Amino acid sequence: MVTVTSEQLLELMKQDPFLKSFQLRVIKAEKGEMVLECDLHDHLKRLGNIMNGGAIMSLIDAAGGLCLLTSEEVQNQVTSSLTINFLRPVSKGPVRASGKVVKGGKNLGYTEIEVTDGDGKSCARAIGTWFLFR
Repeated sequence: MVTVTSEQLLELMKQDPFLKSFQLRVIKAEKGEMVLECDLHDHLKRLGNIMNGGAIMSLIDAAGGLCLLTSEEVQNQVTSSLTINFLRPVSKGPVRASGKVVKGGKNLGYTEIEVTDGDGKSCARAIGTWFLFR
C-alpha cells in the first residue's frame, strides 16, 4: 500500500505552476480525506472584493483530486466530471476546501468537496469524478 504524505502533497502543489499561486496549505491529509487552505489573496478576487468563481473551482478541483492521492496505489488523477453549487460569496479568508472520497474504484474515484470562508460558512459544494492512474 502506497499513500501520499502531507509533505509530498505540498511539494506536488509547489511544482504545479498554476496551484503554486494559491499558496495552499495542507491542513489534513488522511486516507480518503483532504483539507486545503489558502488566504484570500488579491489575485484570487474579482470585482466586489469576493473570491473569483474560477479560483473557487480550482480550489475544489485540487482538494477533490488530491484527496484521491491519499488512497491506495493512486499515482495520479485527472478530472473527468465536476459539478459545483455556489451557495454564497467568499469574502473572508482563510478559505478552506475539504475533500472526501465517496468511492474509489479501479479506474474512477468519486469525491465530495465543500468550501468554507474565514467564518466557517459553507460557500460552495461539489461532487466530482476523477480518472485514476495506478
